[in-house]
Amino acid sequence: LKRWLTLLPAGTVEQRPGLLLARAWVLHYRHRHSDIAPVVEDLEKMINAGKTLDPLSAAELKLFQGSVHFWAGRLEQAREALLQAQELATPSFASMAGLTQVYLALVGQMLGKRGAILHTLHQRIRDAGQQPAKYQLNLATARGIVHLLCGDLYPAADDGRWILQIAKGKDLAYLECWGHYLAGNSLLRAGELEAAIPYFLASAAHRYVMYRRAAIDAMAGLALTYQALGRSAAADATADDLLAFAGETGDLDSLTLAHSARARLALAQGDLDAAARWARSVEVGAVTPTLLFWLDNPVITRARILVAAGSGEEVRQASELLATLCTATEALHNDSQRI
Repeated sequence: LKRWLTLLPAGTVEQRPGLLLARAWVLHYRHRHSDIAPVVEDLEKMINAGKTLDPLSAAELKLFQGSVHFWAGRLEQAREALLQAQELATPSFASMAGLTQVYLALVGQMLGKRGAILHTLHQRIRDAGQQPAKYQLNLATARGIVHLLCGDLYPAADDGRWILQIAKGKDLAYLECWGHYLAGNSLLRAGELEAAIPYFLASAAHRYVMYRRAAIDAMAGLALTYQALGRSAAADATADDLLAFAGETGDLDSLTLAHSARARLALAQGDLDAAARWARSVEVGAVTPTLLFWLDNPVITRARILVAAGSGEEVRQASELLATLCTATEALHNDSQRI
């Protein structure tokens, strides 16, 4: 789709709402969330100039407005836009309606509405038997994410397995991969190391299909799981595969994530010098909502390493950073990262 859009005459995309929304979807699937904001602004200018959108396009615009607010940490504004998207869309708009539910779940959990969100998701999942599989998969993913964020590890793993059951034979590999990832992530955190490995292996095998950030995290999780089981050679091989994969993407953020995971593995293996070299060579930060449920976040890994191997001043800085992150994650009800 991206290549097709580039073949159009200059200015064509900017003049047509449907093409602008197609560009927003391309950016979404390429994980370039910050680049969606200018697209949303162009669409808003069209509406202010009198352009009318059909119901699906209007719902998509509200979805992307909500996503822009979410990734910028503006949770109340995100929730308002997403609720409007939900009103405009029906489950038959499977991709759009399903993604709306995922974002609403994330925002609701971070705003402290866990009970209400889970109740709504339980009802929607119960009533979605005749809806498109893509919509059902997004609902299950949303519930699994909420369980994971609040530390309900075994229910999160069950949601991951349910995703795999729904997706079986449906040719929906992108969404199916979330089942492997959620199950592996949850089982590792629960200490079920051997049980986590098949799910991480499946994620690694589909790394070119699934959401790149999740693929990198799954490979990091696999390396850490191997190391926890005393299988250092397998852990090193997995970390090497992860670095190679990140290098193939040509994306600096992916490389940062891969090197963070490698440094964390070095720490787990007792190689404090290698871990500290990475920690002292990078400056990493994070908008707290983006910490989400990832097994490895560079900002936390760097602090972890400096506490273990740093000087007194570095330990003080790391402790201050962790205290700030702890307060912020508590405010966002992100038990997964606060722990």
